[in-house]
Amino acid sequence: MESNDALLAAHRAYLLGWNIGEAGGPDLVTYRSDVPHPPLNGVLRLHGCDPADALVEARRRLDG
Repeated sequence: MESNDALLAAHRAYLLGWNIGEAGGPDLVTYRSDVPHPPLNGVLRLHGCDPADALVEARRRLDG
């Protein structure tokens, strides 16, 4: 089990690193934190573009 200090550090990093990097345009909106955990980084909206192309672009933005 992780210590409270580690959990609080991860939470603090998430709050301070909210939406770092490229958010995108109206067709593909992504969000990213500094915490490497899938629910804290992802695609918020996809509209009017090919899902396969959007997946490639989202992976590029969220890499690492």
